[in-house]
Amino acid sequence: NDAPLDSERTALETVVREGKASLSSLPQRIAVVRETLKILLQEQTHTVKHITDAKVLLNPVRRLPADVLIDIFAACLPERTNYTDSLDAKSAPWVLSQVCAFWRQTALASTELW
Repeated sequence: NDAPLDSERTALETVVREGKASLSSLPQRIAVVRETLKILLQEQTHTVKHITDAKVLLNPVRRLPADVLIDIFAACLPERTNYTDSLDAKSAPWVLSQVCAFWRQTALASTELW
């Protein structure tokens, strides 16, 4: 472990000086990159939400006509043992009528479900 020669010492001092200058600028550069990352993550979340919303609107079940929905709803009905079973808010007609306005209108208009 010999001491560096004068020419090596000068080169090493230059490395230290330039390294310190470079190091001092890194926190600001890191802050800029973090802010950019934050913006990109928000954009990603926003884009994923738009895609999800569009997929929901494109779902084929939204195109089913009311008569087909009624048949499906009827197939979901439990076997009734007494009249009060139809008042159970957790039973098929009630739950199905809470999915969306169209399903509610369809379910309420179908006397065979109640």
